[in-house]
Amino acid sequence: MILTVIGQMPSGKNQIQLQFRNGQLRKYPNKTFTRWRTDAMKQLTGQFQETIHWKCELVADYTPGDLHVRDVSGLLDALFHLLGYAGVIKDDGLIRNVTWREHPLDRKTPLIRIELRKL
Repeated sequence: MILTVIGQMPSGKNQIQLQFRNGQLRKYPNKTFTRWRTDAMKQLTGQFQETIHWKCELVADYTPGDLHVRDVSGLLDALFHLLGYAGVIKDDGLIRNVTWREHPLDRKTPLIRIELRKL
């Protein structure tokens, strides 16, 4: 399965906000992350037919759109969250192997191309 999301990816780290309300801790993503996730989900619509229920490997080809330094673990965090949230994969724990390839800066068309291969 090959998927493509156009646009600059945010890091998944430090995107969760905490709020105490009525003695309960509430966790929610910040607005920047929520906007990216919503747009990315729209782009994924129609790119896959069924949810993955098997162990797989992920090969990511990432093209950044700016020069901000984002650590790979944070980008993978955001990507894994997106894949689970969008229903591409039942549980991101099914992803067992990861290959991350970063390409040169492209300010006009930043993107992430994701290939999920059954193990």
